[in-house]
Amino acid sequence: KSSRFLVAMAALVGAVVYYFLGFGVGIQADGLSWQSGNKAFFWARYLDWLVTIPMLITALCLVVKVDIWEAGFMSATAILMVATSYVEFTSPGMFWMGLALSGVFLVITVGYLADAVMSSEEESRTGTVAFWVLAVALIVYPVVAILKATSGLNMVVEVILYALADIVSKAVFGFVISRSKADEVDDESDWSAQQPIQMQQYYQQQPIMQGAPM
Repeated sequence: KSSRFLVAMAALVGAVVYYFLGFGVGIQADGLSWQSGNKAFFWARYLDWLVTIPMLITALCLVVKVDIWEAGFMSATAILMVATSYVEFTSPGMFWMGLALSGVFLVITVGYLADAVMSSEEESRTGTVAFWVLAVALIVYPVVAILKATSGLNMVVEVILYALADIVSKAVFGFVISRSKADEVDDESDWSAQQPIQMQQYYQQQPIMQGAPM
């Protein structure tokens, strides 16, 4: 049940981060150089995403039985995606370059993940739905960043949008993953699969047993 463990841990990390944000921890104070406009910078979010997004990707890879090296590659590009998006707000004058680089890594991550899910022998409805849930959540993050930079997005609206994206990527995605039976110990199904073979062997032996002298 590794995939369920990973999504549970991702949800726990997200909950802890939001708990501290609620008390003002993980928010850059006003007036420092890496603040975006007149709005506080929620750097704890990036710590959250840096840890949880690779965990969510790995969980999906476990469900659809993606090769471990492919899962590692996608997790690495996700980390680079978050790291470059962090540069958008922490380095003056680097917003659009950071956004572009983050967008490149986003496309690589989602593209490879889509290909891995759709071409996997274990591709299923659960895996497909989980992929789309995660992909939509990942796309929301840069969209909010662009709105924040270009239209002066209200901080309250920004917080709500990011929170909704986090809920989708962790709670909704986790619920979908929890419906999968891909990584459960399926002894019952193994037993069921063996029954036709055992029954066939039994009936093949019947003529011999019936013709044997008492």
